[in-house]
This record gives sequence, C-alpha cells and structure tokens, in this order.
Amino acid sequence: MRWAKVSDDKDALIAEAAAALREGQLLIAPTETVYGLFADATSAQAVLGVFAAKGRRPDQPLSVAVPDLAMARSLGVRWSDQAERLAQAFWPGALTLVVPLETDPSGSPRFAVSDAVVGDETTLGIRIPAHPITAALLRHADLPLVATSANESGKPAPTGCAEAVAQVGEFCAFALDSGPAEIGVASTVVSVSQEGVEVLREGALSEDVIRGALD
Repeated sequence: MRWAKVSDDKDALIAEAAAALREGQLLIAPTETVYGLFADATSAQAVLGVFAAKGRRPDQPLSVAVPDLAMARSLGVRWSDQAERLAQAFWPGALTLVVPLETDPSGSPRFAVSDAVVGDETTLGIRIPAHPITAALLRHADLPLVATSANESGKPAPTGCAEAVAQVGEFCAFALDSGPAEIGVASTVVSVSQEGVEVLREGALSEDVIRGALD
C-alpha cells in the first residue's frame, strides 16, 4: 500500500489512485467529515472487498460518492424536487441523500451500480464530498464510488489517516493523507421518498438545517 501526504488537488498521485480504483482496488481518502474507504461501485468484486475490509455483513447497504449532480441523477434513481433542493443547498458537502431506485416493468429495482452496493434495499445513498482531494479523485475516476467510513465495523469512524490505515489499510492500494478531517463527524443521512423527507442519521448537518432548506 502507498501511504502518502497529499495537499494539492492537482497532485499526480490522485490520478494514479483513480486508476487503481478503476482496476478494482480499494483506497483510503479524506472527506471533510471523516476518512473514507473507496471502491468502484460498479464492480461487485470491489464492493465485496469493502465488506471484507470492514468486517461488515454484505446484506447491509453502502452509499456511493459521485463527482457531480449529473452523475447522481444518472444512477437509475427517482430524483424528486425535494432531492434537488437539498442537493442544491448542501452539495458538495456533508449530506448523504437516500433516494428510491427506478424499477423495471416487473417492479424490480434497476441498478446503475453493482447490486452488491444496495443488498436487499430499493434505495441508494448518494453524496458529493466537498474535500478537494476526494473531489479530484472522483473526477479522475469518473465512476460512482462506494464511500463508507474507513473503519472496522462497530468502531468509531476515523478522523485521521493513521487511524484508517490501522483498521483497513491492509486491504487498500493507496492511502491519501491530507491531515485531520475538518469536521470529524459523519455526514447527515436523509431519506427522500414519496412518503416525505426523513433524517435517518443526524451528523454534520442538523435536522433543523435540513428542514430549513425545504421551507
């Protein structure tokens, strides 16, 4: 594993790391909230590698990170006006939107990512991180990436690269280290569906802030 300090979003190492992702490798990278574990969300083998690294059951869904709104809307999801308003208000940033997947004529969900990402769920969690290093990584990869905290299941999410490497580094090709995470608290997870808007996990953004963006 290559563990390197990266402070410039134009560092050539970011393009190398993105190439490794496209080849099915896993890597550690910073977000503004906590350090994340990333992999190609379209590759079942890569996704299963994330579950193995975390020691997490594969029936638990994962979220994905994308570089921009256009890719978020293209992932085979039902993108509502409320989802758009929240995305415009908080992306890039510490918000994960959980939105319904489109279905085929039989009623089964259609996947633009590996079905290993969503398990038995009919929704997909999506985020656009604000951290410049990860934003550059996503642009270079040009793929939806599994994005989950870089920790063993049940342990606190790491706010520094060393913590992440200690827990999941043996499974990764790269660790991009940009110092301590700025926020240090996980993203807020919000479900947007026909039933309405529900805060599933309050994190860096408060529920009041989320509700205020919809008023």
